[in-house]
Amino acid sequence: MNNLFDWLTDILPHGSGIDCDWHFDMKNETIRASNSYHVMDEHGSYRGYADFTLAIAVADDGQLEFDRLTFHGRDSQYLNRQYMLRDYLEDTLAMSLAQENLQ
Repeated sequence: MNNLFDWLTDILPHGSGIDCDWHFDMKNETIRASNSYHVMDEHGSYRGYADFTLAIAVADDGQLEFDRLTFHGRDSQYLNRQYMLRDYLEDTLAMSLAQENLQ
């Protein structure tokens, strides 16, 4: 399992706001990958961290599939709505998984 989590650490994005370490756990056939997005406003000031968890489904053929993105806590949900983080993070994370599945 640690090899899978190490591999995910390598393929999931780091930087461009996703500035913290990835943390993983697995329940049933779903991997949960948690991190935080460091939110910056239009003036370049940091507004805080939006904590999120990416659920990754493991298909029968071993492919990893984006399942859902969840923001944790009132502050994270507020930052998500205020700065429209969901679309950006969903696209970025899904693209990371899709690119790796093509290789």
